[in-house]
Amino acid sequence: MPDQSFDYYLQELEQRIILRLAEVKGVDISTALDWYYRSRLADEVSRNLNDIAYLDSKYLVNDLIENEPELFK
Repeated sequence: MPDQSFDYYLQELEQRIILRLAEVKGVDISTALDWYYRSRLADEVSRNLNDIAYLDSKYLVNDLIENEPELFK
């Protein structure tokens, strides 16, 4: 049986990542959504690879910007 509380936590984390990404990059939410859901990070968070979902959203946004710069072109 899926863990509904963890699913809720993941949704909240994704929301925080997207909002932070929009803020840091100075773009609208729609653009940040597009960038996030095209990223490897989104896949890693959804599958919780290496317990990535337990990391701080600020760290994850910085990591996304640093390691996936091709998204922002």
